[in-house]
Amino acid sequence: MAPIVPPRPNPSDVMKNWPAYPETLRQTGQQGTVLLQVRVDEGGIPRQIGIARSSNVALLDEAAVLAVRRWRFSPASQDGKPIAATVTLPINFRLKDPEPVPAAPSPAAAPGKPAVKQPAKPAPAPRRQQTERTEPRRPAAARPAPQQRQPAAREALQTPPSLTLPPPQ
Repeated sequence: MAPIVPPRPNPSDVMKNWPAYPETLRQTGQQGTVLLQVRVDEGGIPRQIGIARSSNVALLDEAAVLAVRRWRFSPASQDGKPIAATVTLPINFRLKDPEPVPAAPSPAAAPGKPAVKQPAKPAPAPRRQQTERTEPRRPAAARPAPQQRQPAAREALQTPPSLTLPPPQ
């Protein structure tokens, strides 16, 4: 029996329809990962989307399901023929830099009076421009040739560990 190639999301659909981070959760700094189980038909359309593991935040789970519903996939295949299969996808909701929380007024400020201002940081010194070369320029023949990148071997490509398939029938 030939191996099954799992379904893969089309990158353009993923980028266009990435899950929107709910603004209320962004402001409170809540993060999480939703693990979705998606049944993809022979045409690459997600037919069933279930939550394999919740992020424990209902709004994140809902945002992930709504976004993946709009994705299209390269269908799974066996012997070069498209087949329906299930794939498990992790959807991460991570804040790179949490939003700063506004500082409370200083206790030294009396009601109705402005708070004491902190001194401003000095502006950075302007950069100096280099006007003269310290060494003469080497001729092109003396420069080392740029290294060429070697194409990656096709054998090195592997199925991501987050993709699962149904057992062979």
